[in-house]
Amino acid sequence: MNYSPSLSKPAAAAKPAPCCGFPGCPEPAPHQCSRRCETHYYSTKHQKGHWKLHKKLCVAPQMKPAPPLPPPPPSSKVPPRTCGFPGCTKKGQHHCSKCGEFDYSSEKHQEVHWKYHKKICVAPQKKISMPVPPAPPVPLMGTVVEEEEYEDKCVICLVNVPDAQMRPFDHYAVCRDCTRELMTRSQPCPICRKPVSSFEVGVYSGSLGERGLWLTSVRNIRELARNDGFNEYFRKQFNGNEATYLRWKEVFDVLEIEGGKGIYYTVRESLEQQVLRITRSQDLVKLRALAKLCSQEFFNDPSLLMVASKGGV
Repeated sequence: MNYSPSLSKPAAAAKPAPCCGFPGCPEPAPHQCSRRCETHYYSTKHQKGHWKLHKKLCVAPQMKPAPPLPPPPPSSKVPPRTCGFPGCTKKGQHHCSKCGEFDYSSEKHQEVHWKYHKKICVAPQKKISMPVPPAPPVPLMGTVVEEEEYEDKCVICLVNVPDAQMRPFDHYAVCRDCTRELMTRSQPCPICRKPVSSFEVGVYSGSLGERGLWLTSVRNIRELARNDGFNEYFRKQFNGNEATYLRWKEVFDVLEIEGGKGIYYTVRESLEQQVLRITRSQDLVKLRALAKLCSQEFFNDPSLLMVASKGGV
């Protein structure tokens, strides 16, 4: 016998006929619904008898809802930039004519913000070759210093003194409360529009003429609080200039330090202890007064003061 495999294809299995759609009828259904839906019937009688119920579900193939279209690709357009004025979320329509990187919703916002924006505004062609700005000259002993720091206010609330130094770009135009709110809302710096990673509390002086209270070392504080006292020591430094001495005496009075005991403290303290206590306080008026003294020519570091002492005296 020949057991070689056959080359002929096996016959395809016949497709089973659908069952009748009439309830209870198990017979094969050769009659399809006239709408060409998927329901079949054994006879036209069953089809007519079931139409009352079937018409509620009968849907022709061409009438079936089309599948939903795929979602459109994301738009590649750059979203419009918001106003560069702190706290304004409107669309920026007025561009800075110099750098072109800041937009403002109105000319008024642009005019008010220029006081702070001009410090970082650089034309595109000058960004690469821009020289480092020189440090401001240190005022000589006995000269009158303009009190511009009292005019500066937070650029957001316009009430508090800007006492927060933002990191990592060291801007100073915002107070500590508004800086915390910016970080809580994940808002950028109002000056350069970059994200704020952290901040330090205090006021300071920078190479662009910023005013402040950043104490560079506790050694300077110790020198300031020598045993001969504020009044006698600075009287010697002014070389007998009574007018200059009287002007600075107002600052000494603000510090509330006289001899070896503070005005509002019954415990006797040394001058050094009293000054270090001021550095740990939150009284910005006293801190500014202390900064005026320590920014004088007497110190090697011309920057203004304020690093709180971490330990005791």
